[in-house]
Amino acid sequence: MKIRTTMTFLWFVLAGAVGVFLFLLKYEVQSLETHLADLNSSIRSDQQSIHVLKAEWNHLNDPARLRKLSMRHIELKSILPSQLVSFSSLPFNNVDKSKSISVAENSSTTPKPAKKPASLHLAQALEKQ
Repeated sequence: MKIRTTMTFLWFVLAGAVGVFLFLLKYEVQSLETHLADLNSSIRSDQQSIHVLKAEWNHLNDPARLRKLSMRHIELKSILPSQLVSFSSLPFNNVDKSKSISVAENSSTTPKPAKKPASLHLAQALEKQ
């Protein structure tokens, strides 16, 4: 009889331990599911943001839009076929390299500094007075 009550007691303890374990496991799973739902929501939000950014990038890089902006702000013109020349027709192709070096070494001209703006001259004149 004593063994039977001991075994019954052990089964109740085991059943209680399994119940507590399942209770804790249930709340751990619920916590992880909530975290997963938050992550999925964050991922969906990021994907929507990426979709909007891609659409904006495509709009900003639209060739027609860029062409219109460049015409308005840069004022560049297309290259004319008459502006294209072959490399062999360039004038420096037939120049002797030794002469160009000696000319550069014998050159006594030094570049002059740029002129000062008129406002700087005015400021210096006022300082002298």
